[in-house]
Amino acid sequence: MDTFPPEIIATILRFALIGSADDDDSGQAQSAAVDPLEMENYRLVCRRWNQTAVTTPHLWRGLKLDYGKLSPDILSFSLASFAETWFGRAGTNPPPLTLAIVETPNRASRLRCYLQPCIHQPEVLHIAKETLAIISNLRYSWAEWHFDSKQLWYSLEVLKRVNGDPDATARGDQHLSTIESINDMISLHTLSLTSDGGWIGLSGFLPLSLRRLRLAEVYYRLPWKVMQLPQLQELIFEGPIGSSLIFDFAAPQQLIQNHVLEKLVFSDIEASDLLLSLFSNTTLPNLRSIQIVNPRSLSTSVTEHNPDFTELMRQFYRRSYRTEVPGDRLQVLLEATDRVRSDGRIPRILASLSGIGITHLFFANHHALIGSRKHVLMSLGQTVRKIVCREQGAYVDTQGRNELQQMFQSFWTSMLRSLVSRRLPTDPSIVFCVPESNAAKAFFGSLEYPLGVEIHCRPAAELETIAKSGF
Repeated sequence: MDTFPPEIIATILRFALIGSADDDDSGQAQSAAVDPLEMENYRLVCRRWNQTAVTTPHLWRGLKLDYGKLSPDILSFSLASFAETWFGRAGTNPPPLTLAIVETPNRASRLRCYLQPCIHQPEVLHIAKETLAIISNLRYSWAEWHFDSKQLWYSLEVLKRVNGDPDATARGDQHLSTIESINDMISLHTLSLTSDGGWIGLSGFLPLSLRRLRLAEVYYRLPWKVMQLPQLQELIFEGPIGSSLIFDFAAPQQLIQNHVLEKLVFSDIEASDLLLSLFSNTTLPNLRSIQIVNPRSLSTSVTEHNPDFTELMRQFYRRSYRTEVPGDRLQVLLEATDRVRSDGRIPRILASLSGIGITHLFFANHHALIGSRKHVLMSLGQTVRKIVCREQGAYVDTQGRNELQQMFQSFWTSMLRSLVSRRLPTDPSIVFCVPESNAAKAFFGSLEYPLGVEIHCRPAAELETIAKSGF
């Protein structure tokens, strides 16, 4: 095997990496990252295999560093040495890598215990130093950091506290960088954080170069400084997010103005405190897209916490766009295709969010609109521009039963008339995209729908492409 050409060795390793990624159920961001230890058996075949593994840049799209598997005696080799070797041999223009950090719950608990009584524990400081050596090296090109771990933030918090300790110099730690200086040093554009609890140090360590920040399963207050990152263009919240989650705007005592943020995404969220606090306390004149994906109990929270959610959004639009109707300047997408597709909550969600100015809808099927009240449809119709239904509804195949077909046609006609009832003749048509089939073409071909509505039958693959592209 020592005589294999480098290309053959790289191909074998590539298939090994694909297998490792497929076996990992921890998430999409981590599937593109590989733990160097997972490749250890292949790299130990011989020196040439090891050299090929670390000198083939396109193999290593990412590094997944599992703190739960590493111990202090091998941590130095696994993190700092491996990264240094790879970046050193990858050439002057190495491809950007995804750095994914995961952990085991037991190890995280041990670190939490160290924080209060023993912040100078050798294990904690060792982890902090090694982590710092990786993330603060300006020669490394990271495409994204993905942390499914609070341990990194605990480690950095420990470093921050040690650096403020007069005895740190006596222990030989005088060369440790401070958290504040790291903010200015690091050039990182994408950061993903996943947690089953609050984040220590979140306000103290957020690289100022961030353009995309993803917060998943975060339960506590978020610092207002998140909204003041100078280059942040996209902010993503993924649930389940607790109902107590709000932005802590107490510090500035004034509206937060962000002239850079372009996109807000709320996915699988359970509560609306986040929406209410964010839109009540910010001015975002460059915001171009709001996406709400598979909301859970959003509607109940909105109506309970602020019954006049529509007025709140009007004030936000007036501050940000100097008009109550942003028009083409803002795209508001509501997608409900998975968990909330069949429990009857979508009409209630539509009723709660109609005042936000929804422009695009992506549903599993048409039942959400058919089941909505007339005044909700009338309000929705004033702003919506495109509606996509991913699945073919029962209405398309009535098997020759005229009474059933007439009933479905009556539902559709009533719904479409409500949607266009408040639209002006000069407004563009509302475009419906539905799955293509002979039955669908026959049904919509015989349907009498009002002016201001267009219905297009499209292949299923095209409907998915439309949704993924944000319409």
